[in-house]
Amino acid sequence: FRYTNGLQKSNNKVFTVFLRDIIEPLESLGVKVTPTKRKSLDDVGDAMVVAKKLVEDTIPTGAPSEIISAKSKTDVLGRRYDIIEFRYQWFFDEETAKQVRRDRFQLHQKALIQIDKKKQYLLLISIEENRWNIKSDQMCEAIDTWKLL
Repeated sequence: FRYTNGLQKSNNKVFTVFLRDIIEPLESLGVKVTPTKRKSLDDVGDAMVVAKKLVEDTIPTGAPSEIISAKSKTDVLGRRYDIIEFRYQWFFDEETAKQVRRDRFQLHQKALIQIDKKKQYLLLISIEENRWNIKSDQMCEAIDTWKLL
């Protein structure tokens, strides 16, 4: 996959690969690869079921959230992948709140999820809601160019 200039590799315990913007702390792109016994996303359900599970697994418990869209597609080899778009609100930790001079944020996220060869792949893009219209095309290039070999 390709991604926009300006993202810098960073350490993150959750993601296999994590790139973030050094100026905008909530703009990031993460790839998480995890082993799975599932053969495909069909073992989970349709795109909306996958979306609900993804939101449940990725956002803080109790955070107000909204699933914007959930679509299934297939790659050139016929493998299903889902593209999920959602948003949620949450609080900054105390140190970050002091730096940015506010205590809340609303995060807009778009994810691609795919299962192949006993591995689950999650590509997750995060952008603060008020910057989504400005940055989404650049950041979503990673989703548009995703290919499993």
